[in-house]
Amino acid sequence: MSLTYLDLFSGAGGLSLGFDYAGFRQLLSIELEPVYCETYRVNFPHHRVLQQDLTQLSNEQASLYHSDIPNRGIAGVEE
Repeated sequence: MSLTYLDLFSGAGGLSLGFDYAGFRQLLSIELEPVYCETYRVNFPHHRVLQQDLTQLSNEQASLYHSDIPNRGIAGVEE
């Protein structure tokens, strides 16, 4: 059985890269911000990424759920 993950608040995909290197298989990434989704798609053309509100997530199963909670104040991103 291979280990799988869902990436929530995926941003540009830094954590996804780490999980890929560790041998996990990505099932789905979800990011709300359009520019982050575009960057993620460039960085991971083979991944499935949705530009969607997290509350609309379906019941997909994964071995691991991880998220990188938005840190707007730290990352320098303004609303």
